[in-house]
Amino acid sequence: MSTEQTDQQWMRQALDLAQHAADLGEVPVGALVVLDGQIIGRGWNRPITGHDPCAHAEVIALREAALAVQNYRLVNADLYVTLEPCMMCAGAIVHARIRRVIYGALEPKAGALSVSFKRSRWRISITSPT
Repeated sequence: MSTEQTDQQWMRQALDLAQHAADLGEVPVGALVVLDGQIIGRGWNRPITGHDPCAHAEVIALREAALAVQNYRLVNADLYVTLEPCMMCAGAIVHARIRRVIYGALEPKAGALSVSFKRSRWRISITSPT
């Protein structure tokens, strides 16, 4: 399977998580952390239902992944997210040392990947719809 096909497979699962968020009345964003072909973290937006401004899909997926590997460093992991991450999530991605970020749609109002990662010493590969 090609990298593009693999990315599409994981993104479909992230889209299912985004639909779950939408069903709960949340902004429909879903995220997966994948390491060595296995999902180690899942998240969907839940700031409204969780009364938590930091409960973004990416942060939840990163937390779950870090617990799964017992390390906040997710060096060889990839993050699949349905919407371009915001500044807060971009910071968490950098701190987690994610290898690749693959996102499904640009977020013109709050998207922050291109700005955040240019200043980071950690090099992250970005795959986007553009």
